[in-house]
Amino acid sequence: MSRVSRFLIYGLVDPRTRLIRYVGKSTSGLRRPRGHRNPSNQKATYSARWVEALRREGLTYTIVVLEEQAFGLSLDIAEQWWIAYGRASGWPLTNLTDGGEGTTGWSMRPETKEKIAATKRGRKLSVEHRAKISNTLKANTDQIAHLARLSRENVGRSPSAETLARRSASLRDRTLTPETRRKISESRRTLFGRGAR
Repeated sequence: MSRVSRFLIYGLVDPRTRLIRYVGKSTSGLRRPRGHRNPSNQKATYSARWVEALRREGLTYTIVVLEEQAFGLSLDIAEQWWIAYGRASGWPLTNLTDGGEGTTGWSMRPETKEKIAATKRGRKLSVEHRAKISNTLKANTDQIAHLARLSRENVGRSPSAETLARRSASLRDRTLTPETRRKISESRRTLFGRGAR
């Protein structure tokens, strides 16, 4: 299997319905989508509650790579496009925004990383829990196979200049309200342990 790029757009698949429930972007390969499994990393969002509901049933989501990029220069635009495409296709997404904002290019302070790491150390899944996850994933054949095929077709493929131009044009008139900008700014400061400026 070829190495997954650092810069990608991913989907999280619900094993019960075999549908993509969340679309996100990553600048750290599969580490970011895997991170949704740890409740300590998540705020009380719609997607976090969905992941927690799966966990209570002894289940977990499947990750599918929707798009990879060589340098990640258009990740924001690609994320917005995939969220819009998913909504138009009827995916029951837990994304609360249109995408594109968020934390691309930011990095956590070492102290914050250590706090997160400390909460994970020593945690192990029981044999029964692992068996449930394994059995559920083995049962997901149709939709998972289709998503895997999509993922393989998009590995190493970057959008053409025309595709990027179309996406950019569709988003050109989109402006964030001052309230939305304030919320994004506050969430970044909270997430990365930075005080108000």
